[in-house]
Amino acid sequence: MQKNRSSKTASDVWTIGDLLRWGAAYFADQGEPYPQRTIEQLLRIALDMSRMQLYLNFDKPLSIQERQTLRQLIRRYQHGVPLAYLAERVEFYGLDLHITPAALIPRPESELLVDFTRYAAPLFSRTLSVLDIGTGSGCLAISIKKFLPHAMVTAIDISADALDLAMRNAHRHQCDIQWVQLDILSHLPPNAPFDIIVSNPPYISETEFASLPRSVRDHEPRQALIASSEGLQFYHRFAEIFSAVLSSGGFFFVEIAPTIASRIPSIFASWHIAIFEDFQRHPRILAGTTTENQLHALLDTLPGYYRRWQPNT
Repeated sequence: MQKNRSSKTASDVWTIGDLLRWGAAYFADQGEPYPQRTIEQLLRIALDMSRMQLYLNFDKPLSIQERQTLRQLIRRYQHGVPLAYLAERVEFYGLDLHITPAALIPRPESELLVDFTRYAAPLFSRTLSVLDIGTGSGCLAISIKKFLPHAMVTAIDISADALDLAMRNAHRHQCDIQWVQLDILSHLPPNAPFDIIVSNPPYISETEFASLPRSVRDHEPRQALIASSEGLQFYHRFAEIFSAVLSSGGFFFVEIAPTIASRIPSIFASWHIAIFEDFQRHPRILAGTTTENQLHALLDTLPGYYRRWQPNT
């Protein structure tokens, strides 16, 4: 380790505590917004420890190999590689998932899609059929299957590598899901109609892509981020095809970007829709269905902390 507010040299014994102090100072000097958390996470990856284990082993010295591993992780992190890719794991909806650059890193906001699915499920008296469009790591399909085990879940993605990752995650969590490689922009999914459709589609325009953080722009799959038509390509496609793949009275729950929220109602003008905020009060979830009565039934079953978004609020 290089010197940084420490008299230790690379040949000295470095304990976990030493490295926590060194790393917090080092990343603070680098302008990292959360320097203590960053070094904790990198040490956890290097040593395969929980946060509690780090502090219970505060005086444990690191071996030369462990320090080399940490050094390599720090170097890759400073080149923009996201922590989730360094750890090759991410937590989503309480589930531990394997993650690689084959798929977008799941964000906490996307967990709302699982919430809405779970609240809508009791509105159906039959066995529920669910479609996940653009499954990526499989986070949505697997979470839904884990919490609605009797549902029949189909998940599609254009990427064979993403599907391979999703299938490995499903096997780990013992989830029986049908996986299909398919381009939703040119083909309709099998097993239609579905009672619930969920999707976190690409919604970044080419212009916006250039201004994304390096960790996203240079390391997450471009195909899972960018959409043409100013980021609206998939929403136009969904508005066109959902009538052919959604059951009567069925629901769709689709993630949107706050920057395009005001343009969504006109695209889905023939549907009964509501847009809901995430917990930062940004418009995030598009909920839609075939009848006004069914939309009201959904609104009645949702807890009050799911705030409905209105333009100019």
